[in-house]
Amino acid sequence: MDKKQILVVENDTALSGVIVNILEIHGLEGSAVETGEETLNLLKETKYHFIILDLSLPDTTGIELYKKIVKSYPAYKGRVTFCSGHSISAELAQIMKEDQLFFLPKPFSLDKFKEIIQKWN
Repeated sequence: MDKKQILVVENDTALSGVIVNILEIHGLEGSAVETGEETLNLLKETKYHFIILDLSLPDTTGIELYKKIVKSYPAYKGRVTFCSGHSISAELAQIMKEDQLFFLPKPFSLDKFKEIIQKWN
């Protein structure tokens, strides 16, 4: 059976490296990118089971990137977990409710991360 592919969109390379390692420990395969542009280019070539998406990226916001992703690739609707050290805005809360998305607050515990991973199955 193929491992589920997870895309980590996070501009903090140390954190994305940790996330990818945790994913791999749990039998998933992780890939990491730092920008919205890299994300959109990668999605042209590779299909992912889920996306972990930081809300603050150098070239866009996580919300704007999510909108672009689901417009171009509707299959990703509902298959994103937002990640941020900031609180959830009203706009994000509405998107999360409508699309049944998850939120992983930074800093997060390993237990909280495992809880998110289990929701993907």
